[in-house]
Amino acid sequence: MGWCGGFSKRDDARRSGGGANTGLILTYPQCSFGHHVKELWDEWEIQCLILVSFFLQVFLFLAASMRTRSASTILRFLLWLAYLSADSIAVFVLGHLAVHVNGPQHQLMLFWAPFLLVHLGGQENLTAFSKEDNDLWKRHLLNLVTQVVVAGYVISTSSWTDHRLQAAVVLMFLCGCLKYTGRTFCPILARPRSLRAASLHYLKFVLQEVQKGRVEEAKKYVKERFESTLDGKSSSKIIHTEAENIGYIESEVISVDTPRNDVKCILAAKDIPSMLKEFYDNPNRRRAYEIVGAQLVICHQQLYTKNILRRAFYLTIVPCHISFRSLLITLLVIVQYMFTPIALVLFMCAEKGGQLHNRADIIISYILLVGAIVLDVFAATMYVCPYLISKLPSERTKSIILWAVNSIRPLRGRKQRSQEVAQYSMITKYTMQDTAGLLSSVHKWISECSNTCGVELLDSTVTHISITEDLKELVLDKLLEFGKVKEDWNFASSRDICYYSEDSTTEVNKKKKVSRELSNYIMYLVFKCGVMLTVNSQLVHDRALREIGEKNYRQQDEQAKTSEKEAVKKFFEANEQEQGASMANEELKELDLWQSIEEALNYPVLPQACQVAAELFSIGNEAERWNLISEIWLEMLYYVAPRCGGAFHYEHLSTGGEFITHVLLLMRFLGPFLPIPTASAP
Repeated sequence: MGWCGGFSKRDDARRSGGGANTGLILTYPQCSFGHHVKELWDEWEIQCLILVSFFLQVFLFLAASMRTRSASTILRFLLWLAYLSADSIAVFVLGHLAVHVNGPQHQLMLFWAPFLLVHLGGQENLTAFSKEDNDLWKRHLLNLVTQVVVAGYVISTSSWTDHRLQAAVVLMFLCGCLKYTGRTFCPILARPRSLRAASLHYLKFVLQEVQKGRVEEAKKYVKERFESTLDGKSSSKIIHTEAENIGYIESEVISVDTPRNDVKCILAAKDIPSMLKEFYDNPNRRRAYEIVGAQLVICHQQLYTKNILRRAFYLTIVPCHISFRSLLITLLVIVQYMFTPIALVLFMCAEKGGQLHNRADIIISYILLVGAIVLDVFAATMYVCPYLISKLPSERTKSIILWAVNSIRPLRGRKQRSQEVAQYSMITKYTMQDTAGLLSSVHKWISECSNTCGVELLDSTVTHISITEDLKELVLDKLLEFGKVKEDWNFASSRDICYYSEDSTTEVNKKKKVSRELSNYIMYLVFKCGVMLTVNSQLVHDRALREIGEKNYRQQDEQAKTSEKEAVKKFFEANEQEQGASMANEELKELDLWQSIEEALNYPVLPQACQVAAELFSIGNEAERWNLISEIWLEMLYYVAPRCGGAFHYEHLSTGGEFITHVLLLMRFLGPFLPIPTASAP
């Protein structure tokens, strides 16, 4: 029924009802319009969805590399949505082709089935969105088998009059199978079980190297590494060298609960202090962050991209080890790039006229072919060519190419990882001012709704700040000094009290600012990420939050929140008054087992924090006071870094990375600073 039918029925209604049935007059054109839209969607549904699937792949290719340099929640959400939607749309269209496409004018749609396998194969820089995707490799394997069978069924039901078109379909089907197999094979290599096997293999290698006792060779290697790091001209070279020789860092440091030191640093341990002294005196020492940043980029590629497949290719093919595994990896890495250009040439030469092929379908087919080639060219240029360059026999040729690449896209000026650190303060929750604006209102509404449901989606108490050069330098310099004292503070409010105590000089203010950033970051790691967090500590933390909320509610005006500085001062003054009244009662208590357990769970956090602050105030020299505070927080940072657990570092590589992961690799890069694993260690 078209528009004419709708208007004729409207005229009949006027003649019969005299204009009384006004609702009927409006209903028929609306129904006709809705029916027309439905027919239009039924006609172009497959074409629209196949283009959406292609453009999702373009978005994933462009955005996947951005997530390593940004901690943006919006970017992660869009990438997550595109990652899930791309697979769902491809599977839906493939099933739709298997059932509904049988029209005589749309037979070319069957040519698109292999492209859906190509889309399911994903992009070179994204095989898993998170660590859990690598754990679900069996599900990926099942999806591979089912979708290949469906695509094969679609192709087998088609009859092609031109053999060149049939050959193009077969080539794209093989290309799609190889790409999808490669994407499924990567999670298998990056799963925790495979990484543990690689870690065990590397541990055996470490024991063999230590037994050989090649101390002089190790000393030479470590010294050259330090000198190349400090040399501005050689910094790009060592970044490529460290990236090429990264070996087992992802299985030995990032994804294990007890990371181990570099075997070269272990052998050269006696001579490293003198090397570190020279390193400390050099103004270019902060280039060490560039090295560990490049290592983290490679670790991310090993765990979340097809880089692990390319590495397996070079480990098996370059040494000329001919086997079934090497042949399979060759197909997955190299041959797949050859199929699409050949298919494009065959498609251009094939006969596409007549009533079997719609003009719009032909244009869409060209978009899919050319788009696939463009994505492959960019992927090969960005991810395959660097490996080929690193394997060139001539060092001079390699240096020239690396210099040219670095001139176009400087490594030292490139943002490798997210340059932000998270901040969490217990007092901020009750003192931060409400901000106006639509985004803040939406953020607050989502946070309240999620908290009502028991799910914490958007935590307003966690903020992000840029990593300052002062913070980097302080962490690096203290690590080079590597102090011996390992003390433990269990609350950060004492630092807040000292922070807002008095005005200071510029140098002291810098120390205060860095110390506060460090303490807020460690609070975030412990209480928001669960690093080394026990149930008892969480209970004490929650009780302290309630105490802060109650005191803040009693002290502040109900219409406006106090500033953080005023709130901290009031907490300190109120605690001094309460402490005098409670001292007499404490002496009357008798300690026994049950009472000690109760006291542990009812640990007086705020009074203890105020006592620590009072002790710090007794240090007359403010510069010495803040040196002590910063050193303690740095010691805690070095203590926490190797004890975060492999799952923490593994997971956060996919979300922009954490600063503490940089610290962990610095401890491994600059010397044997990691704790020695014991037989009882996890």
